[in-house]
Amino acid sequence: MNHQPTRRAFLSSAALFGASAVAAACAPSQPAPTSPVSSSSPAASRAWEKQWEDLVAAAKKEGLIIYDITRSSSGAQAAIPAFTKAFPGITVEQTTSGSAAVFSEQVIKEQSGGVFSWDLFFMSNAPYSQLIPAGALAPLKPLIFHPEALDDKAWDGGFEAGWSDKDKKWGYSLQSEVGFNLWINTDLVREGEMKSLKDLLDPKWKGKMIMADPRVNGFGYTPLTAARLAVDDAVLKRILVDQAPVFSRDTRQLTEFMVRGQYSLALGVVPAVLAEFQKEGLGKNLKMIYLPEFQTQGTGKQIWLPKQVPHPNGAKLFVNWLLTKEGNAAWCQATEINSRRKDVAIVDPSKKVDPNTKYHYLTGPEDGVQQVERTVELAKELLK
Repeated sequence: MNHQPTRRAFLSSAALFGASAVAAACAPSQPAPTSPVSSSSPAASRAWEKQWEDLVAAAKKEGLIIYDITRSSSGAQAAIPAFTKAFPGITVEQTTSGSAAVFSEQVIKEQSGGVFSWDLFFMSNAPYSQLIPAGALAPLKPLIFHPEALDDKAWDGGFEAGWSDKDKKWGYSLQSEVGFNLWINTDLVREGEMKSLKDLLDPKWKGKMIMADPRVNGFGYTPLTAARLAVDDAVLKRILVDQAPVFSRDTRQLTEFMVRGQYSLALGVVPAVLAEFQKEGLGKNLKMIYLPEFQTQGTGKQIWLPKQVPHPNGAKLFVNWLLTKEGNAAWCQATEINSRRKDVAIVDPSKKVDPNTKYHYLTGPEDGVQQVERTVELAKELLK
């Protein structure tokens, strides 16, 4: 999963030895923006098909696409064979960063030295506070022209609803699902005993909960942001201080502690890690329940475009393919996150967004990210 491509290594080493001219030569400018083409008439259809054929041919000449995705989105690489089967002759390489914030700092530093290693990023949150202000991104919107991608009827809320930023041009969301909530060990917590935040705040659970550190990890700060918006800011003290939870920055360790019965409750069990234990017959007593105050809606990782890319035609082809039914289905199946497209089958019914339920939309949209940042600030103050 954490494969570092040879090209990226070359570019990085070039920067270290001051060879920025070499890096610049390997990073052609973006293709000219393309306006959406309607396929409602035969002439328009022929124009669209010619445009697509030319793009595929140009991408095959480049022969390579490199993207990065943060580690919390597992399985994305499994979608690559579907793309390479559709477009033989183009290699797709994935790098995997551990932290969007740390990776963004690396990107900004490399770009300042004339190094442009990636064609696309898949991440959440960090672009708003780091990459966009630093001028490290280019608008993604001009690249999207495939009629199937632009079809309003195919998307929940229409195509435009997928833009996560207020300007509706930088980051696009392929997916949507119910977000993180509370996990219980059913050997230690009776089914039906935990129905609301009020139950969680019962003094009998003091010291019996483990939580992903809300100062740094979305498994902790996302549900806490929902609780803060549902109640008030003061509820954070009641959860983070009065209930004396244990905090962990290692979500694998956190999951293992729950599996082994060391804690009764948790915010931050990682389903992919839990699945590994369950294959060994462990952890089947863990269950995620939905407290109404913790209800959130997320989008997985959004697509972002660096300001300059080494394979501009490949990047454009990959983005448009991901937004078609075929590409979106392959991506969602690989990442096990439900699609925003109505014509793509639900991957995880347990995380299907219920139109009759009120969710706090926090992971992805710019205003939601600002609320999360406020929660992180408050958590840092409370947990000095």
